[in-house]
Formats: sequence, C-alpha cells, structure tokens
Amino acid sequence: MALPYQGNKQAIANELILFLRNSFLEVNTFYDLFGGGGNISEVASKHFKNVHYNEILTPIYCAFKSLIDGSYVNILPKSEWITREVFNTDKLLNNARGGLVSTCWSFGNNQIHYIYGAEIEEQKRQLHLFCFAENKQVMQDSLSFFNLESNVDYLFNLPAGHQRKLAFKKIIKQRFDLQSLERLQSLERLQSLERLETTNISYELVKIEPNSLIYCDIPYNTKHKKGNYRSTFCHDTFYNWALNHNEAVVFSEYLENVPAGFKVIWKRYKQNLFSANSNLKMTECLAWNGKGNFNNFSLFD
Repeated sequence: MALPYQGNKQAIANELILFLRNSFLEVNTFYDLFGGGGNISEVASKHFKNVHYNEILTPIYCAFKSLIDGSYVNILPKSEWITREVFNTDKLLNNARGGLVSTCWSFGNNQIHYIYGAEIEEQKRQLHLFCFAENKQVMQDSLSFFNLESNVDYLFNLPAGHQRKLAFKKIIKQRFDLQSLERLQSLERLQSLERLETTNISYELVKIEPNSLIYCDIPYNTKHKKGNYRSTFCHDTFYNWALNHNEAVVFSEYLENVPAGFKVIWKRYKQNLFSANSNLKMTECLAWNGKGNFNNFSLFD
C-alpha cells in the first residue's frame, strides 16, 4: 500500500491500470501527474516499462519518497502517539514529516482535521500506549484505565503493535478500532519503485516524452473544494491543456462534469459520500482527449 490519501484510487487502481494498459498501445512512458499517495504509480510500475510520478504538494511528495527509501520509519515511528496539538503543528511542515502526519493522523485522510474526536481521544491514546508499551507498568496502567485485568506478563511478550491490539480486543470482547495504528501498519517500503522517476512541480511543467500516456487524477469539479490544492485548482485551464496536448491525456472525473471535446472511455458507479443522501451514487469515469493509439474495443458507444 502507498500513502493513505483522501480520494486516492487504491480500491480501483488495478482495474483502472489494466484497462489503460489494454486500451493504449505502444506506450513508452506512463505519467501520473497528480500522484497523491502513489497508488496509481505503484500499480502502473507493474504494467508499464517507464513510470513518472508527479505531485505538486511538497509534503505529500516527500512523504511518498520516504516510503521508497524507507526513511518513513524514523520520520514517523509507529510507536509515536500524535496529539491533537502536535498534529495541528506538524501538518503544516513542508517536508515528509508534514505529509505523513497530515495523512496518517487526519480524519478521512483529509489532511485538515485530527483523526479522533475529543470525546474518544484519551481512549485511543491509552490503547496506543498499550500496543507500544516498553515496560509492563505502562501496559498495566492502560488496562486499569479500561478497568480490565489480564496477564500482563503474557501480553507484554507479544509483538508491539497489531498483535497487542488483537489481544486487547479479545480481552474487552468488543470491537475497538485504532485507525492510526492500522494506517501506520499498512505503510511499507516501496522498494520496487526505487527507479521511479519523480517530480514535485505543477502538472503542465512536467516534460512529457513522445509516445506517452498521461493519467491525471484531478480534483473532481464539485462544490466541495477544500484542501491545500483543491480550492485553487482551475479546471478550465486543465481542460484546455489536456485538449491541446499532443500526447494521450486521460483524467478521472464525474460523468456530468466532462466538458465537450473529450470522449468517455470507462465508467463506474461511486457512492457520493458528500451528499446528504448517502444512497446517492455518482458516475465516475475516465475522459480522453482523443490523442494516442487507442484500442477501440473498449470504447463506450
């Protein structure tokens, strides 16, 4: 898994990349110009010879790079409890620490709000202390906080982190989530991406080689434009750039927002989590600028 990131394509990355691999022929380089957490680049590297990851937000870019070189384990140790105050300070850092803290410790990976509500924050902290206790007294104090009794000697000898969490759930006999632990546990070194080309600039500044496929996971054109980049992104400028590019440009968007001049080549239904009606589904699609060598077998009528 790459970096946890709001709006990433982790759930559909394999499906999407296989579709693009089978649809566009004679591609030398795959460009992921709005790379975010890196899920698309990670999967694309298994199917395209050359992959280029770009991300304009420096903290996210640096955080992703830290997964490649393995430095994330020291930048944000799994054992470190991030308080609300530390989160509000460190999320503003323009480095890998800022990117890791803002994504792993934010609500819904939105990079804005702290992951836990004030009413449950202390419970989550105590559970975190239990999972990473370096001495038996800390573990005993955490159990006492929850009015629990158990064999501390046995629990302390369990591997820190996920195994202790599973043991705690058996003791308390109910579901007890610790989202921060799950996110940190899912981070792993992306050693296979060491040869990945990367840039930290605006999408239109990336130098594109001939016979390339450019994928853009742009901020969707909705009224919910929040975040460091989403609120300043100009869709009209992007659409004009994509239409006039010499290489094949494909971007993700909601179907009703695709402007004239683009062809929809793939679509699926997606639940709209921003809607007051949680059952409302939107049609998510891939729009293409009509350039490049496209295999028409998969084109929608």
